[in-house]
Amino acid sequence: MTLGPRDLRAYLARLGVRPGPDGPVAATAATLRLLHERHLRRVPFENLDVIARRRLSYDLRDLFDKIVVRRRGGWCLETNWLLGHVLTGLGFPVEFIGAGVANRGGFKHDLSHLLLLVRAGNTAHLADVGFGGGGYAEPLPARPGVHEQATGSYLVEADGDRLIVARQNGGAWQAMYRCAPLRPRHITDFAATSDFHELSAESPFNTAPHCTRLTPEGWAVVSGDRLELRSDRTRAYALTDPALRAAVLAWVLHDAPRPPLGREEHSTIERARESHAGSQ
Repeated sequence: MTLGPRDLRAYLARLGVRPGPDGPVAATAATLRLLHERHLRRVPFENLDVIARRRLSYDLRDLFDKIVVRRRGGWCLETNWLLGHVLTGLGFPVEFIGAGVANRGGFKHDLSHLLLLVRAGNTAHLADVGFGGGGYAEPLPARPGVHEQATGSYLVEADGDRLIVARQNGGAWQAMYRCAPLRPRHITDFAATSDFHELSAESPFNTAPHCTRLTPEGWAVVSGDRLELRSDRTRAYALTDPALRAAVLAWVLHDAPRPPLGREEHSTIERARESHAGSQ
């Protein structure tokens, strides 16, 4: 299926974006930045269907119903797949590409993450609203360089015919993922990745909730019974109290009022870790 004008307007409303008089929005770099940032603030990364043992559907109509109508979130294969089709409907040239998530000093296989290559004006951008540990608020130019954003500093580095994306932590660059050679992908190419995280006992993403949303305090990341607020430093809080855990999940998942968090478990520069539901 394709997304029609009514679907696009509903998606924009989900993000709190008002269409212009001549159509939904113009396919410009400014629009791309706005939709990317608004998506991260309004649509959480979450794996709750997997925890509930409900198999995921990547049919566009099902994703639209889940994320737009029922106001849920999803992981990279859901949110980036839907966003890519929304951007296509708005007139952006979009390619779906794979990436290998950073892991133990190297990178996982090229289909461990799905992201977008979007052209706006004369520039190709990397767009990603599905990186579970918190990614970049605005799209990154798909060329080597350092890019400063409100959520931190990011590096795009060439590695042969690939691009490596890294973020700065404590004065050092921490790799996030390495893009596969830039060729178009389809959601069916990621079937093994989805099956692994939905079904395998070796995946961390079908045993405990993993939820992330961009908030005014930075990335709010819930992993099991722990909350981390990640900006220029990481503040960690234990969620062993059921009432606090429920209130924090409501904040991250549904933008409910932020609850008092109590004593910090610790405060430190963010350490490299896997917190991403596209990694295998």
